[in-house]
Amino acid sequence: MPAIRRSGGAPPVAAAGTVVSSDKKNRVVLEKGHSQVDWMRLTRTAPDLAGLRGERPGLLTVEDVRRHSSADDCWTVLEGRVYNITPYLSFHPGGVDMLLQGAGRDSTALFLKYHPWVNMHFMLAKCMVGRLEDGQPGATEGGGASRDEDDEDEDSGDDAVR
Repeated sequence: MPAIRRSGGAPPVAAAGTVVSSDKKNRVVLEKGHSQVDWMRLTRTAPDLAGLRGERPGLLTVEDVRRHSSADDCWTVLEGRVYNITPYLSFHPGGVDMLLQGAGRDSTALFLKYHPWVNMHFMLAKCMVGRLEDGQPGATEGGGASRDEDDEDEDSGDDAVR
């Protein structure tokens, strides 16, 4: 049996949070315990990723979202829904800097540019702080989501899986 050769040699090693260049894309080395599997585990066990302290998600304005635009306090809008993505920053495979591009604003187009196949609402469900009010830039009629299946998760409880 012939030996199998790896092209490119061993993968590069770098400190967590740094960008490692490869032939095809830049990748960020995540800290141990910050993979997407770890994120999904955290969403099942953490009591308040949205930071609502027991309050229900509400209707928000664009100005409300703009006030949360730093790495320490980061909200973004995706298809009319507002998410506190602060807890997710260190789990993002593209790095914190990529997510901060959408901090305090609607980042739907940016998200869909890189991840059109990802169910953003399921992945960030526990981080939802509300919806944009009708008439706000980025809001869709009816207070938020533009996908019909997204309204199902609110009625089916925290353990809904698609």
